[in-house]
Amino acid sequence: MKKRGSRTKFEEYLEMEQKKKTAGVTAEEDLALERRLAKKLKVKEGKLSVCIGDGIDDILDGINSGVATEEEMEIPSMEEVVPKVEVSRSKKRRREVIPPPQISTSVEAPKVQVLASKKRKNVAPEIGTIARKKKVQENDDVKEASAMKMEDAEVVVEEVKYIPPHLREKMSNESEELVRIQRRVRGLLNRLSEANVESIASEISSLFQVYGRRSVTEIVTTEIIGACCGGPRGNDQYAAVFAAYVAGTAAMVGMDFGAKFLASLATAFEEQYEKVDSLALRNLTLLFSHLFSFSLVSSELVYELLALLCKRFEELDVSTILILLQSCGMALRAADPASMKEFIISIQERTAELKSVLSKKTDGNSTIIGKRLQFMLDMICDIKNNKRRPKDELVVHSRLKKWLQKLGVDEVQLRAVTWAGLLDPDKKGQWWLPGAPGSGSGDVAENVRAEVAGVMDVGTAEAEKMLQLAASQRMNTDGRRAVFCIVMSSEDYIDAFEKILRLKLPGKQDREVVRVILECCLQEQLYNKYYSLLTAKLCHHDKNHKFSLQYCLWDHYKQLHAMELRRSTNLARLTASVHAHIIKSGMQPDIYLGNTLLNMYANTGSVIDTHRVFDKLPQKDVVSWNTMIVGYAKHGYGEEAFRLFHQMQQEGFKPDTVTCTSTLKACTGPRALEWGKHVHSHIMKAGYNVDVRIGNALIDMYAKCGSLEAACQVFDVMPERDVISWTAMIVGLAQHGCGEEALQVFEQMRVEGVEPNAVTFVGVLSACSHAGLVEEAYGYFSSMCHQNGISPVGEHYGCMVDLLGRGGHLKEAEDLIKKMPVEADATIWGSLLGACRTHGNVELAECAAENCLQLEPKDAAVYVLLSHIYAAAGMWGSVTKVRNTMKERGIQKEPGRCWIEVENKIHTFVAEDRTHPQTEEIYAELDKLTGQMKEGGYVADTHCVMHDVDEGEREQAICYHSERLAIVYGLISTEPGTPIHIFKNLRVCSDCHTATKIISKIVKREIVARDANRFHHFKDGSCSCGDYW
Repeated sequence: MKKRGSRTKFEEYLEMEQKKKTAGVTAEEDLALERRLAKKLKVKEGKLSVCIGDGIDDILDGINSGVATEEEMEIPSMEEVVPKVEVSRSKKRRREVIPPPQISTSVEAPKVQVLASKKRKNVAPEIGTIARKKKVQENDDVKEASAMKMEDAEVVVEEVKYIPPHLREKMSNESEELVRIQRRVRGLLNRLSEANVESIASEISSLFQVYGRRSVTEIVTTEIIGACCGGPRGNDQYAAVFAAYVAGTAAMVGMDFGAKFLASLATAFEEQYEKVDSLALRNLTLLFSHLFSFSLVSSELVYELLALLCKRFEELDVSTILILLQSCGMALRAADPASMKEFIISIQERTAELKSVLSKKTDGNSTIIGKRLQFMLDMICDIKNNKRRPKDELVVHSRLKKWLQKLGVDEVQLRAVTWAGLLDPDKKGQWWLPGAPGSGSGDVAENVRAEVAGVMDVGTAEAEKMLQLAASQRMNTDGRRAVFCIVMSSEDYIDAFEKILRLKLPGKQDREVVRVILECCLQEQLYNKYYSLLTAKLCHHDKNHKFSLQYCLWDHYKQLHAMELRRSTNLARLTASVHAHIIKSGMQPDIYLGNTLLNMYANTGSVIDTHRVFDKLPQKDVVSWNTMIVGYAKHGYGEEAFRLFHQMQQEGFKPDTVTCTSTLKACTGPRALEWGKHVHSHIMKAGYNVDVRIGNALIDMYAKCGSLEAACQVFDVMPERDVISWTAMIVGLAQHGCGEEALQVFEQMRVEGVEPNAVTFVGVLSACSHAGLVEEAYGYFSSMCHQNGISPVGEHYGCMVDLLGRGGHLKEAEDLIKKMPVEADATIWGSLLGACRTHGNVELAECAAENCLQLEPKDAAVYVLLSHIYAAAGMWGSVTKVRNTMKERGIQKEPGRCWIEVENKIHTFVAEDRTHPQTEEIYAELDKLTGQMKEGGYVADTHCVMHDVDEGEREQAICYHSERLAIVYGLISTEPGTPIHIFKNLRVCSDCHTATKIISKIVKREIVARDANRFHHFKDGSCSCGDYW
């Protein structure tokens, strides 16, 4: 036993700690002391090593073990407690075999546990704790313990992270804080859905600023990858939501988050591949493919992964390739056709090799693999020949893409990473950026500067300035920056063309040339013809540039709806200039460039120019016809779209499903029902399955054309329904006044587990509005916000305002407008103004009209509604004042018109119209019907007449409204019992609504009237709206 001196090492260090508290000790002195102590304890890389003769017994010498009470007991030295240590291999801990101790006491040491034999299950107390123990065991027990065999005991030595004393409290607090953050992030991600991904992304993004990027990034990455590895099998929607969240967060907090997440994803992918976990690998592959779809990952990285899988080409690789091609095969082809061609060639070669091997085997597994290979080859051939249609994109995915485009996800796209680089454990610095420090690309960047300087015929310093300007314009690769410098510094387009040819771009970066030129053109304040001349020159020189131009134009025209005016104007003029150059040079545009030009003119709304290009195309395909039909449908030319549908069949082209759905969307107006039935008939004859896309289009068409029964039949026979199908049915029922039926469909939708989106709730609230269900509407509005996590927008508040206004709760409607977080638009104020007309509130009507006119000063409907309110209140002076104001400002009221189709011809009527060839017969029949109505108790409601005339003139004016003339013409021109369908451009007046109910009872016919707000089904003296419209 070592005798205690006057002062031990431990007491010396303890005295030093006490002095630090009383006397001021600098941080440098404290750090020096810790280093000496760490050296004494043999701390290496923050880990405490335990070995014989490390000096720790000198430090602990003289410290009471905590066993003795009144007299000190002998304390064994570390040599006695821990003799020769044998370490056994283990991934998580080191096992050391030692003989058992002679006494059952605790000796202070760094977290070493002495465990008894597994047979005896006797566990000794932990070394390193100072606590009161029981009395020493009897001598027999000690002898028995001494006789235990050496191999019956083992020591588990845990790796201990050394933490300096002044950081221990902070580390403890940080660990607790990280646990709280992890719980919060996990709770938010568990609630993640298509509807609330935007709000949750914003909430988690705020954590990056509060708690630091590194910690939150690690937590989010771990949670998402863990959820995907253990998530539902092959759930594409599940992966898409997570991918949208990752892309949105990367756009919010920075590119580094996306890069680090992608590195963790690649590591997890390889780990699951080694484990042969097909479920986790499938989910990770879907997540990766959606990251490409949402523009966070470039096509180069996806092709690199495909090349790696093709090289290995095991059974798991074939399954992964199939998942990638099914999810984003067509998008990959559109992004990089050349790489797709190389991949197809390599996959065909590998498949041929594998088939030759499998042909020699006769087991069942070989047959399954062979079928899977053949299925993959068929899919690749369809992609190669552009026969495989892109995967149907859900509306929610389109909405998410628009959200990501607003965030600028293209600016944080990871273009400089490789799959091997993602798996590199020695990544340093900003490795995801071109020319990142520590990546060995400094020489590359210097070479780029020198090459640009040589091509531009300028000095390196000037080239450096141009490269900095390129970086500020978000040219995020060396190739893009080089092309940008040449385009912006050349004397003319010939000079730029020659310099671009001298620029040697590595790999496939030559595709970036046209993309950079196009981006420079769109950034200009005023259009410059220089860009069109340079583009045309490059396209004439190399057809690859022509293909690149085509894809670039397609990409930009997809975003035309969100593009600012300056950029869209420059884009249109550039495309027109390139087209003019093609015509002047005598070149005939091929089918791909021709379709691109068609798409450009169709998106800009230039119908005449679109048709000219279409007529002059040397050859057409189904895509050409579809582009024309979509363009006509988008801009309201339904009749022209349907005419093209007939014409393409006459010229030998077979309409596909895209043609049919586009034509169905164009079916609006009085003749729309006939057109829609014709397209539906073609779908059935062609043998197309009524899939989700076609079924949704049919439901929407029939509902808008007044045939609610046909819409319900299509909905009932659909084999599969998505959220759009349910939403279309709910909105259709609401428009036809079947509010309670619409709510029943919504509840059935919830039962079947379909998650409603924001548009669905617009339909639900609209159904409540049309049916006057105020309490139910408040309940659905609340559940939308709290249960579904959907933030209400203007359309939702507009429905609530309309609901309250119709029900006479004008004060509540006004308060809601003032309190809602979004600014009220003219539609919301117009709803309140219409409610004021119904309930005769002049004061509030003036306030609503004032707000409407501030937003839309040329809206004639506001003046007309206000004058109607004044007229109903007998304020004829105010009516005259409103009319004079309209004349002074040149605002003309839109006359009320009514349309009816009879024998494939549209007949139009206005109030007191006498231009129709059968006017005499129409008026005679109408007078006869009016007499019959009066015999039944009908009394004309003249309050809606705006003229200050006597009661007789008022009654005569109201009896000859356009809808009555149209109905009577339908009665005399069609067979008895045939339903009559009329359309009106304005809201039907209360007197005509009452008269039509009586007419339907007298003539025993169903009358369907579509006014500006909804459908009215009149039958047997009643209306589907329940007199609430």
